[in-house]
Amino acid sequence: FSRGNGAAVLVLARQGDAVNASPVDGTTYSANANFSSGDQIGTGNYVVYNGSDPLPSFVLQNLLKETTYHFKAFEYNLDAGTKYLTANGASGNPSSYTTLSPPTAVSVGMASTTGADLSWTQWNNRYVMVVYNVNATVTFAPTDGSDYSAGAQTGGIILDTGANSRTSLSQTGLSAGSTVNYKFFSRNNNYYSDPVSASLSLVAPTLDLYDGFE
Repeated sequence: FSRGNGAAVLVLARQGDAVNASPVDGTTYSANANFSSGDQIGTGNYVVYNGSDPLPSFVLQNLLKETTYHFKAFEYNLDAGTKYLTANGASGNPSSYTTLSPPTAVSVGMASTTGADLSWTQWNNRYVMVVYNVNATVTFAPTDGSDYSAGAQTGGIILDTGANSRTSLSQTGLSAGSTVNYKFFSRNNNYYSDPVSASLSLVAPTLDLYDGFE
């Protein structure tokens, strides 16, 4: 983020609701980039950064998925004791961010007795990993920080790794009469959302024979 003109800057983060407290002049605070581990100001407002780097950045960890976090930065000076600027911030301060959420509008349909058409809507333009299993539940779940290739994994088969921006695909080579179970994960830099599940039963063809006589 961009700095103001103070000697240092303190950043508060709060889960679910806007930051509703400010640092107190003359008080120093300890920061921790593991959310809820730094000093707390008021209720639920945690110090996640406190430093003088002119181009500050940090990775905030220990966050819940599908959750909105709110942030507010406070510049401060040290020349006459710690004095915080608590007036309204500049553009983008305060701000908020929602952690990775699953894709929406997931649809699976039978394209043929051995094929399926899949579609989904990306959450916040994030790519989507698709995993399936035939006649068994998908138990595979990707591990954050890991990269994967298409193919068999323990508990499922990766149909699409989520390395592109597609929002639909067609699957062939399935067995007529089988049930295909799917899980769809949003993906962002090898971090993954919770899944959305769907299933499809492929109807086997039937053949009616007549002897030609009534």
